[in-house]
Amino acid sequence: MNPEITPVSNEAKATGWRRLFQAGRTEYRGYEWLIMRVLFVFAAWPTLNPRMLQKFSSLPYPNGLAQFFPLEWMFSSGAQAVVLGIAVVHLGLYVFNVAPLWTCSVLFAIHTLLGTIVNSQGAIHHTSQIVAFVLLGHIIGYAALLLCQRRWDLALGLRQFELLKPGERLIAAAPSSVIYIIQQMIATAYVVSAISKLVRSEGQWVATLPNIALQLQKTRMMEHYNTLNPVPELAGWAITMVRDYPGVAMVFFSIGLALELFAFVALFNRGFMALTGIGLMLMHISISQVMNLGFFYNKWMLAIFWVNVPFWCMALVSWRSRQKKAD
Repeated sequence: MNPEITPVSNEAKATGWRRLFQAGRTEYRGYEWLIMRVLFVFAAWPTLNPRMLQKFSSLPYPNGLAQFFPLEWMFSSGAQAVVLGIAVVHLGLYVFNVAPLWTCSVLFAIHTLLGTIVNSQGAIHHTSQIVAFVLLGHIIGYAALLLCQRRWDLALGLRQFELLKPGERLIAAAPSSVIYIIQQMIATAYVVSAISKLVRSEGQWVATLPNIALQLQKTRMMEHYNTLNPVPELAGWAITMVRDYPGVAMVFFSIGLALELFAFVALFNRGFMALTGIGLMLMHISISQVMNLGFFYNKWMLAIFWVNVPFWCMALVSWRSRQKKAD
C-alpha cells in the first residue's frame, strides 16, 4: 500500500488535540493541498506576470542569467504575450495538479527570467525570493518521487485532480513528502537569512542594534521622498525607542533573529509550524510598519504552507462537533 495514497502518520498515534503536537512529519489531506495550490497561484501571480517588464527597456546592470545569456528579447511585446500565455496555462495545470514536476519547472523558469530582468536594473532585491524557494521545493519533492520511488503518476501524471465525487468526500490524499520539502525550503530561507546577518556582522549583529536607528530613519525618509506620502508616525516612535532604550530594542530585534535562526524547529510538527509561522508573520508585520518593507510574499507563503488556516478551521469544527456529541 503506497504511503502517498493512504498516509499513516505519527499524528494517528495520539488522540484529540494532542495529535496536533505529536512529533513527526505531518500527513496532509487532499483538500488542504488543493487550497494551498489555489492560494499559492493568487499570491505568486505578480512574480509570474511578464507585464511587469513593460516599464523596462534594457539591462543596464546585467545580473544572474543576464550575464551569460541575451535576455533583451523579453522586452518584446510579442515575447511577453507568449510568456504570459505559458504562465497562465501552467498555473491552471498547477491548480489541477497535472504533471506537477513539469508544470512547476516551467513556472520556476519564468519566475527566474522575470526576476533576472528586474534585478538587472541596478537595484538588486529579494522581495520574491521566497516564491522561488517554494517552486524549487515543488521541483525537488516531485523529482524525488520520480527518481526514488518511481512514482511517474504523481510526478508527471495527467489525471490527478482532487474532485468531489457523488457520495464521497474530497480525495483524502496529498503528496505530503513534497509539502514537507516545500516547508523545509521556507525554513532554509529564514535560517540562511539569520546566519548571513551573523556572518556579515562577525557575530556582532545584536550588539550593534542600537545603530539601526540610522537605518530606520533612512528608510523612513526614503519612502517619504520617493512618494511624498506622510511619514509614518510609528516609524518615528520606533526610532525614538531604539535611541532612548537600546536595551529594549536589542531584546525586541533579538526575538526576530531567534525566530529566523531556529525556524527549522517548525518542522517538528503541525502545531509548531503554525506557531512559528504566526511568529514570523508578526515579525514581518512589525518590520513593515516601522521600515515600510512589505514582505508580502513571505507572509503569504507562511500563511499558506505553514499556518494552514483551513486545516485549523476544520479541526475546530470537528472538535466542536465531537463536544456536542459527547454532551
